[in-house]
Amino acid sequence: MIIDHNISPPLVRWKTFDAIPGLIAAFSTRLDGVSPAPYESLNLGLATDDNPVRLAENRQIFLGAAGIDPTRLVWAKQEHTTTVLTPDTPGAQGSCDALLTQGNRWALAATFADCLPLLLVEPESQTLCMVHAGWRGTAAGIARYAVEAMQDKYQITPEKILAVIGPHILPCCFEVGTNVAEQFPDDCQPGRDAAHWQVDLAGANTRLLKNAGVLPEHINAQALCTSCESHYFFSHRRDGFPSGRHMAVLAWHNTELDTQL
Repeated sequence: MIIDHNISPPLVRWKTFDAIPGLIAAFSTRLDGVSPAPYESLNLGLATDDNPVRLAENRQIFLGAAGIDPTRLVWAKQEHTTTVLTPDTPGAQGSCDALLTQGNRWALAATFADCLPLLLVEPESQTLCMVHAGWRGTAAGIARYAVEAMQDKYQITPEKILAVIGPHILPCCFEVGTNVAEQFPDDCQPGRDAAHWQVDLAGANTRLLKNAGVLPEHINAQALCTSCESHYFFSHRRDGFPSGRHMAVLAWHNTELDTQL
């Protein structure tokens, strides 16, 4: 994972995906947008109380840097479910926390503020899946459901799937109570006292992917902490309400619509 400062706004990118011709995969930082505090400055959360005009301009800034035409963007009503949807139209979809597509018609998007972005790609068939994995979705196995949906819908072999995990809250800052920690028996460690634990969302999702058949060498779980890296990222846990949102996008380049980076 790298933060690419060669473009404005700077984008989080992955060398694994940059090496795949025609693939667009990016995660926004909070830099170089137009929103004032507390959304300073590249807030991309449509559900926040930020000014809609500024939100639209921020989206245009981000998608322009990523090289995606906004008319083919698809996003979901995220509710910490295990539902996977395959869109038939652009724009807002129903309630789900994973979007699945094949080919270069749609650009998949999801928003985040500490939850874990999981991007799945099978290059040979041009199959893409964008996953929003908070602790509830992770505990319920959203990563496994996403891989199974790729198999069921497009007959994808899990061993061919490449996975990257984006910036999210890391164990150093994600301290929870026993009721949450007990849902992650293999992916938590003691916190500041006996009543608190630090949960490793990347570890839990990596475990889910491996159990679903994704090869360990195809999983890039190195990530930056949204709570620690306040210069680059919003964090709901750090900042409370209100706070901004990031966006992750995943698409195949469409030569008729997109601009080339």
